[in-house]
Amino acid sequence: MGLRHREHAIEGVQFHPEFDAAAIRHYIDMREADLLKEGCDMAGIRATVCDTPESASLLEKFVQYCRKR
Repeated sequence: MGLRHREHAIEGVQFHPEFDAAAIRHYIDMREADLLKEGCDMAGIRATVCDTPESASLLEKFVQYCRKR
């Protein structure tokens, strides 16, 4: 998630690089009952989970971006 204020020089992002595929699968497992009540396709959700090794570099890139502004 990212945001930029319309009038002020305020920008931000939210991400969780510490959440690898195993952590996300565990979270999905813990929330399965609620997700099923909401009509979610559990197999479809689980099929989208994968590791994102790029996430480790996101914070560094964001810091570099902020320093340039």
